[in-house]
Order: sequence, then structure tokens, then C-alpha cells
Amino acid sequence: MAANKGQGASASAVEQKAKAATAAGVPSDEGLASPLDLQFDPINPRMPLMKFKDDAETIKFMIDTHDVDELVRAIMASGWLDYEPLIVERPTNYVLEGNRRLAALKLLSSEKLRAETGYKLPDIAGPKAMPQKVRVRFVPDRKTARSFIGFKCQWASEMGCLCESPLCGRLVGRSRFARRRQQSVRR
Repeated sequence: MAANKGQGASASAVEQKAKAATAAGVPSDEGLASPLDLQFDPINPRMPLMKFKDDAETIKFMIDTHDVDELVRAIMASGWLDYEPLIVERPTNYVLEGNRRLAALKLLSSEKLRAETGYKLPDIAGPKAMPQKVRVRFVPDRKTARSFIGFKCQWASEMGCLCESPLCGRLVGRSRFARRRQQSVRR
């Protein structure tokens, strides 16, 4: 798929965000990265105790449990909305925030992964173009990532956040995915 027009913030907006983060004492480095160069977080808090041998196995699990198909459909129908960068640890390229988005982007970008997972792209009339690269915020470690992820979880906690992320430290309850799975089992 071709690159999406208008993807991401302007260079000056990215520079302003990076300067603001640095001024606040939070080291950051925003940039662009190919989804295929990024790695799933091996200790993803939404998948505790799960160990996967490769991307295909991770994606299969996420399709079954984390509504990745719904996100693939939305991206194909509306295009990639690059409003929130993936939080990526350097030098590992582990995505600490945004693994569900990464799964959808990898499925859209890689015919090989679709074959390995048995995933067929949905039939969407006039699918939108996909970006070759997406906006990321590189951080040196998980502790620094908390500065970028925590604000989201703190805001969400006021709205009933159930993220269980050890990065934000706000264990409020089970994740919405675990709740959804439990509800479907009861039916």
C-alpha cells in the first residue's frame, strides 16, 4: 500500500514536543519507523505470562483476544490516523505502548505475516493508503516510557481505566479485554 498523504505531525510540531519533553526533564526522541522494524513488547502487561515464539504467534493471539481485526478494518476504511506515536524502547525497538496498533500495521504491511497467521484482509471498498513509516517516540527505558504512558492512564483512570499496566502503576481492575472474554464465556 502506498504512503498516506498528510501522515503525522509537521516537523515543527514534532520538534516542539521534543523540546517540551526535554524542558520537563524527560528525554525523548520522536521520529518515524517502519512497523516491520518494530518489535512486540515481550512483557506486554495486557498479555501477562504469555510467551510467543515469533510475530505470527503474537499476532494470532492478539487477533483472537484484542480486536485487531476491528482495528485493521478501521485503518483500511479511514486511513492511518497518526495522532499518537507508538512508544518505542531503544535500542531493542520494543513497542511499550501501541502493540495492538503495531499488530494491525504489521498485518497490513506484510503479506508474509498474513500468510503465516492465516489472516485475510477484509474486503473494504476503496481502502485507504497505508504509511510506510509511522510516528514513534523513542525512549531509553521503561521508566522513561512511564512519563509518556502515565498521563494517558491517569486521565483514563478518572474515566474508569482498567489498563493494569505496570508502566502506569495504577492497578484499578482487570483489562477490558479480560472482561470482554469473561462476558463472552458467560453467554
